[in-house]
Amino acid sequence: MLAKICSDINKPNGQFELANNYDDIMKFLHDLPIRKVSGIGRVSEALLQACGINTVGELLERRAALKFCFSPLSQESFLRIALGLPGRPSASDPRRKSISVERTFAPTSSRDAQIEVMEEVCDMLVNDMEGVGVVGARCVTLKLKLSSFDVLTRSVTSARLVSTREEILSLAREIFERELPQEIRLLGIRLSNLQFADDRPADTTISVIDFWKRKQSVEAASSSASECSSSMTDFPTNPVPKSDEKVACPICNTILKNDDRVVNQHVDECLNSSLLFDSGSKTSLKSREQPKKREKTATIEKYFTKRKRE
Repeated sequence: MLAKICSDINKPNGQFELANNYDDIMKFLHDLPIRKVSGIGRVSEALLQACGINTVGELLERRAALKFCFSPLSQESFLRIALGLPGRPSASDPRRKSISVERTFAPTSSRDAQIEVMEEVCDMLVNDMEGVGVVGARCVTLKLKLSSFDVLTRSVTSARLVSTREEILSLAREIFERELPQEIRLLGIRLSNLQFADDRPADTTISVIDFWKRKQSVEAASSSASECSSSMTDFPTNPVPKSDEKVACPICNTILKNDDRVVNQHVDECLNSSLLFDSGSKTSLKSREQPKKREKTATIEKYFTKRKRE
């Protein structure tokens, strides 16, 4: 954090040196505007200014006000800034997540030249893998920059670990053949989902002694289970014969013999009779509700017209 702040002082060609001791660091931060600190943007600056904090020195002096305006994580971050300490250490794996090599060259559409560059990039990538202790990867990504400066990135994931130059080159060429760019000016290869030399797979092998111990425990459990089952007494049960059971019709509540054929036949008859009754009642209601035609009545005009004709 301090190095980044110091790099903004005496730009572009000047240099600034900050002594590595507590007094000089606190003196340097005391009058430093909070906006100069990386990680404090316009919103955070406005909130801090509302609390009367404009410099890093005031951030330490009025640290009690942070409790009422910011979350615990933000409070810790501001206190680290006020004391000149780096950010919170990450609990994640500090090792790199990917490794890549790319090369820029004059735009070319020659296929032989492009393949030659790809081979050189693979060689450099394998050398870098050995330097950082990477023994292989699962994902290979090909990066291409066209002569129009458009960038294409395509990835392929392998079911097994890719570790040799020939395997990396084979997957990269497979992606390259699918894209078939006309003219490129940059080619790069990236490996991700890495496996390092110090990674050791979990030991899942079982020793002979463990195997026999496990077998003996299984045999003992099975023998005890068989003894328990043999000692159990079977009590006779007298189930009610199905023919003696009675059921009621769900529609008319008539008691019937518990026979599927008899019950289904009776239910069908009940449903049919109920449908016929409903349809007949609806028809009679419609016939009764039909309004009678209104009788025509003679008007005065029609009466005099009829008299004139007579």
